[in-house]
Amino acid sequence: MVDADRESSRHSRRGWLAPALVFAFVAATITAGCSSGGNEPSVSTSGATACSATTVAGKLLPSVVTILVKNGSDAVSGSGEVIRSDGQILTNSHVIALAASGGTVNVLFSDGRHAPATITGRDAQTDIGVVKVTVDHSLPPIPFGTSSSVQVGEPVVALGAPLGLTSTVTSGIVSAVGRTVTMAGENGQSAVLLSAVQTDAAINPGNSGGALADCSGQMIGVPSAAASISNDPAAASTGSIGLGFAIPVDLAKAVSDELILHGSVTHSYFGMQVVLIPASSQTRPRWPCSP
Repeated sequence: MVDADRESSRHSRRGWLAPALVFAFVAATITAGCSSGGNEPSVSTSGATACSATTVAGKLLPSVVTILVKNGSDAVSGSGEVIRSDGQILTNSHVIALAASGGTVNVLFSDGRHAPATITGRDAQTDIGVVKVTVDHSLPPIPFGTSSSVQVGEPVVALGAPLGLTSTVTSGIVSAVGRTVTMAGENGQSAVLLSAVQTDAAINPGNSGGALADCSGQMIGVPSAAASISNDPAAASTGSIGLGFAIPVDLAKAVSDELILHGSVTHSYFGMQVVLIPASSQTRPRWPCSP
């Protein structure tokens, strides 16, 4: 069964059924003992890789955060990364959706400190969201790479908080680029990851909104979905099977910049509509007379 990055609360789970695969958002239900700070980084590798996960983790983990969202009795957790030193933090829109109607957002840093956050803006269509914390010190923004030069087969490192386990690092390779992944979104609408980076680095519930980085320690994508083999989206809970998907960082940066500037995003689109012309209204063409 294939379970993608899944948005789940204590009372609801949603997925989009593709042939033999289920793709869903990956935000983890908060469980007791999983969101405490100050954890030592846990590093696991999948197969041989040229990346030094230790080096990348040491460089980026101070910028990677755990995001805790509550609304009434419902609670989810996800991941994010500092993108501006003034406290702007990039994550997935679905990670913070629970707080869009009156819930709370708290950010847990890798050093154990935490701070409340407000939603700067979110865009469900691209699944990008931004929250802001107010702290009395400058925060280290994560270095941006570019997704336009990502190549299939290159080693990568994923950083985030699967199941609320802060400062978790996994490694793998880029399995494919340019993927289009359709998943169940908000209010019965579909969400689409365009030109997604596919990776076999372990992506589990809670990794949503974290960072996918190259060997130089630059973010090239935002993990947002993972696949799990299942015929029932509600029962898809087998963990990573090596099919994870990340929003390309070039898109994530453009959308987050607009969210910070305007609080929302405007999408352009080109539409076409087919209209049938009744036979009775059709006329024979009139050709100009020959000279």
